[in-house]
Amino acid sequence: MSNGTELRYKAVWRDEVIGWATTLREACWRIHLAFLSSHGPTGGAMADWGERRARE
Repeated sequence: MSNGTELRYKAVWRDEVIGWATTLREACWRIHLAFLSSHGPTGGAMADWGERRARE
């Protein structure tokens, strides 16, 4: 704490504030997740393996 206020870290990804964190580790984790999600397709899975059905 500094001067009676809590220390917060601002997580920024591509000029957008994606959240605030109480630890540097948490702020870095949020940015890391945003980085990873920007490298893949969005939506559902690419392959449809069908449903598992119980044998009757």
